[in-house]
Amino acid sequence: MDNTSDIELRTPAQRAKEERSDAICSDFLTAYKAHPEATPHRIICGIADKYGLTDVGVKAILTKRGIYKVNGGNPQILTDGGSEL
Repeated sequence: MDNTSDIELRTPAQRAKEERSDAICSDFLTAYKAHPEATPHRIICGIADKYGLTDVGVKAILTKRGIYKVNGGNPQILTDGGSEL
């Protein structure tokens, strides 16, 4: 019997980073749905200020999670949470 799936292998720093990324994605999706008049970039800048990150850093997190995709000058937002959520 293999019980390795019950063992937490991530470091505390990895867990904290993942939790922060989850919160950033959740904040973005909530704000995007609640404020359709706001551009995605404006929302990203607000979230970056909240978490002490750059807008590029927030975009990288959202892109990695499959929520934000750049399509030329017209970004695509996947409100279903992307493939990683």
